[in-house]
Amino acid sequence: LSPWMAILLTALIGMATILLTALFQPGAVVVADSSLGVAGSANGTFQGPQHCAECHPSEFYSWAGTTHAQASFDPIFQSYLQGVENQGECYACHTTGYDAQTGQFVTAGVTCESCHGPYRADHPGQSM
Repeated sequence: LSPWMAILLTALIGMATILLTALFQPGAVVVADSSLGVAGSANGTFQGPQHCAECHPSEFYSWAGTTHAQASFDPIFQSYLQGVENQGECYACHTTGYDAQTGQFVTAGVTCESCHGPYRADHPGQSM
C-alpha cells in the first residue's frame, strides 16, 4: 500500500465516520438491525460524540479517523455479524452503551463515552 493510498484511505474513513456520526442524533439509542446493525429511538443519559466535539474538537476529529469510530460499520465486522446467532456478544464491544437485556445500544462505534462513561451534568466542572 503506497503512502498516498494510505492517506486517501484514512481520509475516506474519517469523512465516512464524520458523516455517519452526524446522522446519529445525540441521545438516540441505537437498536440492532440485520442490515446495518443500527436503528434509532430515545435515551436521555448518553450524549454521543457530537456533544463531546463541541468542547473537544481536536479529540473528536482524531477519534473520527480511527477503527474505534468504525467499529460498528466496518465491512468485515458487518459480514461476520450476519453469521452470528447472538449479536449482542459483538455489540457489547463494537458499540457504546450496549444493554444486553434490551439488545439496544446508545451509539454505533466505540465512542468517547465507552471509556469516559455517559455525559454528566457536572462536566466540565468535574473530569470524566
